[in-house]
Amino acid sequence: MQGIVRVKLDLYRRTDGALVVVPSRFAHALPGPGAATLHYIRTVRMELALLGDALVLEIGLQGFAIARGADAALLRNGTRVPGGFARDSA
Repeated sequence: MQGIVRVKLDLYRRTDGALVVVPSRFAHALPGPGAATLHYIRTVRMELALLGDALVLEIGLQGFAIARGADAALLRNGTRVPGGFARDSA
């Protein structure tokens, strides 16, 4: 039997409107080029099984992902984590 895997994810908005998802554990090492254009939104707690396979794979391979469609909607409505990490909330 497989257990439920919940992760804390930091959500960022890119200047082009894309929703960037970074596991909180990796937030201190945000993706290189363009990281300065990311604006912290909030931290959410989410079950990985609820997210699309492609998004989870992208996070696993790159350490971050761009959420689209149903994944983006689910993350925007995810359970907030009080006092989430903000790399640059300005």
